[in-house]
Amino acid sequence: MNTTNGNEDSNLLKYKLALYECLNLGNGIKDILSIAEQYYKKPIFVCDSTYNITAASSLSKNMTYGIKFSKDMVYLDPLEIESMKKYKLIENIYSHSTAFYTTTPDHPNNIWVFCAIRIKNIVVGHIGICYDNCKPTEDELKLATVISQVISIEMQKHDYFVNKTGLQYEYFLTDLLEGKFETLETLYSKLHILEKNIYKYICIIAISCDDSTDNALFNRKQMDQLRIVYPNMMSLVYKENIVLLISQDIPFKIKDKKYLELINFLYRNNVKASISQNFTNPLEADIYCKQAFKTLATGKLYFPDKTLFETSDMMLYNILDNCTINELRSYVLYEVALLKQYDKDYNTELVLTLKSFLKNNRNATKTSEILHIHRSTFFYRIKKIEDLFNLSITDSKAMFLLELSFAIDEYIKNAQ
Repeated sequence: MNTTNGNEDSNLLKYKLALYECLNLGNGIKDILSIAEQYYKKPIFVCDSTYNITAASSLSKNMTYGIKFSKDMVYLDPLEIESMKKYKLIENIYSHSTAFYTTTPDHPNNIWVFCAIRIKNIVVGHIGICYDNCKPTEDELKLATVISQVISIEMQKHDYFVNKTGLQYEYFLTDLLEGKFETLETLYSKLHILEKNIYKYICIIAISCDDSTDNALFNRKQMDQLRIVYPNMMSLVYKENIVLLISQDIPFKIKDKKYLELINFLYRNNVKASISQNFTNPLEADIYCKQAFKTLATGKLYFPDKTLFETSDMMLYNILDNCTINELRSYVLYEVALLKQYDKDYNTELVLTLKSFLKNNRNATKTSEILHIHRSTFFYRIKKIEDLFNLSITDSKAMFLLELSFAIDEYIKNAQ
């Protein structure tokens, strides 16, 4: 801008007021950038801490370098990010409290204005304004600082960065859990930039943020405790739950040392959690995140006394949740109702005996011990069931269908 200082001051005030009015009206970041672009006549970007371009002005479409597109994401080219790291631009953005301008040997004809966007003293991203062969004026730097402050307030108004802790990978993890990566190449490129790894076997743990947690959030000390158990984990507060993405070189095993340490952690902090199945393709993280969330919700509803819910245990309940109660009743074998009626008419315990037998892996000795009856009593009851319905306990299909029917029947009882 080749104007006098007086005109610059007047123009600066005009655009400051326009930005504040836009903020007051709640028109969003896009309109904030539109007003800013009217002042600068240059491309303006908003990047999060994983270098995704979360918003851009209209002139950004004319940029011929430094931008990559993937699905509904726009992000800085990894080569540009490496250049920014090489010349310590990232450190400068984080350390400056106001806007500054710079250039690099990689792009000697381009001058960039940067300003960090902070929420509660945490850098959640930055704005960038691209200049060609001219330096910004003092007023232009002042307005860039105002823009970053206005965007910060706008983000907080809409909980855009709610509950973030400032860990640089959190926005990458959000994109991963929302299925925004199209290729493994793009995903691993972003991981390389963030200096993070995802190993061969992956699972997702969802920890409930409810009234039992302090302010519905874990503090840093608690997360450090979890990192002792899972050193390679990435964590995020996502959709009102704490999500841990765990990866390691060997499959996760239920009841191993780490599993028991996780159980103890949950008990100590009075929270509940679920754990997804193992998976190996990180592009499927969104599917397994939904699985963990579903398992957590189902487990809390039907097994409120438990602390950790495994997807394998909740699988049937998760499936049944997609049916109406009347539909489910239609799938219960008629033998279940007849057994219940027989017990009622003759004061027997055939239902209890058969359910215990199925629950204990069809082991007669163990079932007898749990029911505190003699083995001969157990086999008498089983023979009565076989005779009543003309079936055999050695018939795997019949036993599976009866076990499934009991599970559906129990589900219906808990759901009502």
